[in-house]
Amino acid sequence: MKTLITFLLAICFPVTVMAQDARGRERQPPPKNEGRGNSGNSGRSSDPGNSRDSGSSNNSGNSGRSRDSGNSGRSDNSSNSGGYSRDSGATRRTAPVGAGVPIEQRPGTGTQDALRGRGREPQPPALGPKGEPLGHAVRRDSLPPSERGVIGGLGDPRRYDGDEHERGRHYWHEYQGHRYSHYIDPYGDDWYYWYYGNDYYSMRYYDGRWWRYDAFRDRWCYLYGNYWYYEEGDRNYVYDDDSQDYEDVTPLTAPQMSATLHVGSFSPSITRNVDDVIARDAGFLKFDQNELDGVFVGGEVTAGVGNYVEVGVDAGYYKGTANSNYTDYVRPDGSEIKQQLSLSMVPVTLAAKVFPFGRDTQIQPYIGGGVGINMWQYQEKGDFIDFASDGFPIYNETYTAKGTAVNTEIIAGMRIPVNNKVMIGCEYRYQFGRGALPKDGGFAGSKIDLSGSMLQLGVSVNLNP
Repeated sequence: MKTLITFLLAICFPVTVMAQDARGRERQPPPKNEGRGNSGNSGRSSDPGNSRDSGSSNNSGNSGRSRDSGNSGRSDNSSNSGGYSRDSGATRRTAPVGAGVPIEQRPGTGTQDALRGRGREPQPPALGPKGEPLGHAVRRDSLPPSERGVIGGLGDPRRYDGDEHERGRHYWHEYQGHRYSHYIDPYGDDWYYWYYGNDYYSMRYYDGRWWRYDAFRDRWCYLYGNYWYYEEGDRNYVYDDDSQDYEDVTPLTAPQMSATLHVGSFSPSITRNVDDVIARDAGFLKFDQNELDGVFVGGEVTAGVGNYVEVGVDAGYYKGTANSNYTDYVRPDGSEIKQQLSLSMVPVTLAAKVFPFGRDTQIQPYIGGGVGINMWQYQEKGDFIDFASDGFPIYNETYTAKGTAVNTEIIAGMRIPVNNKVMIGCEYRYQFGRGALPKDGGFAGSKIDLSGSMLQLGVSVNLNP
């Protein structure tokens, strides 16, 4: 990184400037106390035509006019019909959308495939522990949230049913006021029917987890932290009790590298030094500096340094134009003497951003700064008055200055991941910089202020494989 910064600074100094020849013309009007009148001016026509107060005839070429500016125990009696009770004190809550499941605790897809290959689940028991009819038992799709905690507390049921090997038989148990049946199907697979009144919930304990089969969606879900999860490819979903649907809660992964496209606007600074060419131009030309605001388009490539810092390089392009005319002078026919002022820049910046809450959160604010180079061009194009010649003749010309200057920036922004591949965000930058104009370029000032603010929207793509 030090080498890159040294390289950038080596390019920046010395600052290079190129400009067109001024051709010996003076485009600024003389101070008003040196205005040229009808008399007392040797070497010029007595009919000046461009003096503000001369009141001269129109045949001189430019008649003057006046203007303004401005997550316990259980019974060992496997035949206990026992009562059951509902944990009415539990509070239902919605799925922790966004919490996800730690990657190292997730079962592999092979578990789900093994369960899926067993086909349809067996029929639930028709008789209870004492041979009593169970009535019209109804299968439910998902345990209520309060019962999931009880199931989770049961843990591995195989420590209680080690002597239960007969296939096609229901073994009854009770745990914390709840009755459940352990059934071994023709494949030798263990099924568990957790009863709640005449409702039952069919589950399996496999690979260290409780699983249920969602027949409607043809998927196996596992219980984790009182919620049902399932995986599909590299995505992780949780069942939401309110919406009765699954929501994507795949944990976000901080990008190792990302590429961003920015689109926004650049507004040049309106607080300018006295030697700034635009500030000087405003002394005798009438124009709106806000017209120099322009579209800014940029690209950025960043790399993560841990979970809290990113460094990267960005480049962009901006161009703004403002239409102007002389404040105190017009053509002989009263029409304006017009010009166009334009400023364009291509800043290339090495920047660092700090994410106080990390780069793997749902909302990611950041601050930062950068340094780099700014390749700029300033141009004045149109009709000008030659105040160095008699009669103040009007001529058409284009004056251009180019250069490279040091560019520093302060950065503040926020981005929101749409998923693990795409992020959207907004960003504010303020850049500082000044360029030097050639003394013989015919410009009103010797410097060009390149400072200004950028407000931009961005779309980022995670380049992680």
